[in-house]
Amino acid sequence: PSAAAMEARDAKGYDPDNPDVPTAKTDDELAHSHKTPEEEREPTPGFKRFYADRSLGYFELDNPVRVFCMRLSEMPVFDNFILLAILANAIILCQMEPLKMEGRGCDGEPTDAGGNAVIEDTEILFTVIFTLECIVKVVAMGFLLDDTSYLKDGWNVMDFTVVVVSLLSNIPGLGSNVSALRVIRVLRPLRTLSMFPGMRVLIGTMIRSVPMIANVMLLTVFFFIIFGIFGLLVFMGALRNRCFTVVSDTTCDDHALNENMVFCREVMPDFGADFNVTAAVLLADDDEQTCTNTTTHWPGYTCPDGMMCLKANNPNYGITSFDNIEYSWLTIFQCITLEGWTPIMYMTMDAVTGWSVIYFVLLVFTGGFFLLNLALAVITEVYDEENTDAKEQEATEEIEKEAAQEKKEQEARAKRHELGLMTDDENSDDEGGGANAKIDFAALEGASGVGLKKICKSIIDQPLFGPFFTSLIVVNTLILSMEYSGMPADYAKALEICNLVLTIAFILELALKLGGLGFNEYAADRFNLFDAAVVLISIIELAAAGSGSLSALRAFRILRVLKLIRSWTSLQNFLYTVYLTVLDLGNFSFIVFLAIFIFALLGMQLFGGKMCGLDDGEVPRHNFDTLLWALVTVFQVLTGE
Repeated sequence: PSAAAMEARDAKGYDPDNPDVPTAKTDDELAHSHKTPEEEREPTPGFKRFYADRSLGYFELDNPVRVFCMRLSEMPVFDNFILLAILANAIILCQMEPLKMEGRGCDGEPTDAGGNAVIEDTEILFTVIFTLECIVKVVAMGFLLDDTSYLKDGWNVMDFTVVVVSLLSNIPGLGSNVSALRVIRVLRPLRTLSMFPGMRVLIGTMIRSVPMIANVMLLTVFFFIIFGIFGLLVFMGALRNRCFTVVSDTTCDDHALNENMVFCREVMPDFGADFNVTAAVLLADDDEQTCTNTTTHWPGYTCPDGMMCLKANNPNYGITSFDNIEYSWLTIFQCITLEGWTPIMYMTMDAVTGWSVIYFVLLVFTGGFFLLNLALAVITEVYDEENTDAKEQEATEEIEKEAAQEKKEQEARAKRHELGLMTDDENSDDEGGGANAKIDFAALEGASGVGLKKICKSIIDQPLFGPFFTSLIVVNTLILSMEYSGMPADYAKALEICNLVLTIAFILELALKLGGLGFNEYAADRFNLFDAAVVLISIIELAAAGSGSLSALRAFRILRVLKLIRSWTSLQNFLYTVYLTVLDLGNFSFIVFLAIFIFALLGMQLFGGKMCGLDDGEVPRHNFDTLLWALVTVFQVLTGE
């Protein structure tokens, strides 16, 4: 075989002693070799990616229709147009008004559709656009059979699902049967993740962490089953126990008009000869207190005399309980998210026994602290590996580019030498001459600095110049903290005078630095520009002090405190680290915002206009009736509040 063929075999991993048998990869190579089939194959000649010889069993590589689709799908304008369509669709989805949907709202049927009509009218347009995109890619890539086909990409699967559901919902006579599936259209903004190169590391992390997260999820399922069954056996029906007030010689009908009554039962407290039936009433004041009828080593709460421990409703609208396995799992999930788990623990301690605390401590420590953090640890580990792989790949590509560029320069230099156009001696002479031809402008400027500039320069070069103005910044901070509401006029006047003196001092510092350094050298330091901006705001504040029109500028005095950063080196390093961290968080922040946005739209589609009367007859503040409150509600859920 030729040398090129041998190199190709070596690149593919063949053993040089036995060319027909590929060499076995190590575990580390297998762990990091997660390229897609498209990336592992050489691009089709004339295109940027690999294409199968035939798509849909008909279109060959030289078919004009397929060539057009292949060219179109690789054009940046095509991707930008689709991205613009997704953005426009997302903006239109923001016009959703759940309170004006049919069957929604707390004030009866809506009179007009509002922004919902715009969404429905434009849905056909976006469906056509995304359907055409799907057709172009299917013709270019194939549908399913080949490794590089359209449906082999998870993002394309999501696109195809949204397109199919959109088409079905627009079919006359069939759309009403699948209209509930149209909620999937809010997933369209997710496609923006696959169009930004910076997202590939995070998306790769999510994909690669799925197998390891599956193990954590299996452990979580086992955890829920064990604790759910135990809670079912021990606490079933216990959270319904309440202390009822026994009202003799009455029935529940006699208390029907009592606004303070929550629940009523007719009981027989006296098992005498007459078996008298009387009413046991649960008052609103006793609705939060659970109780028990059993006595143990650490007993729960026992009702006082004149009251009986009877069954009523479970707390939180009947949701929080251990009455069946589903509600047990829901209560366990609430506890491991640390959302209101202590009231549930106290209620079970009162309803069963004080030893119930052991169950909840184990539940919170195992589920809330261990399982959830274990999932985060898995994602963090995979992200570190993915990030390392991405950096290594970027470094390798950079080295290859530099090597190729250096090789081209060497070939060009050798060609010039052969033609006698340039020699090494001439090259070195030119470089040396260019270096010697530079003019030392700094020296010329220093030589011409006389008079006022020299005086200002000598002042700012004094060792005490910097510490003096640093102490003034500290004094300014103390004065700013001395203000308080209702302070006497003389006291406020004294503080204003001190502020005026400090402002003049900082103006003097600015003038000395400008005079001693010159504008160009002064502006070369960003801290100097920040100081100048603060001084300029202080001057504007003083000029507008009499009119009061710009009194809000007084708040900018606090910016003087930040001037301490200049003399605090460790704080500079810390802030620079924070700055770099914020830059790295850009892609992650975009994913978080996109998730909040999508779940807000999803909540508006599913729950908007349905929270009537949940908060003492009113719509609660956290709702999905508008986009703003939907975003706030989703953010509140993410914070665990």
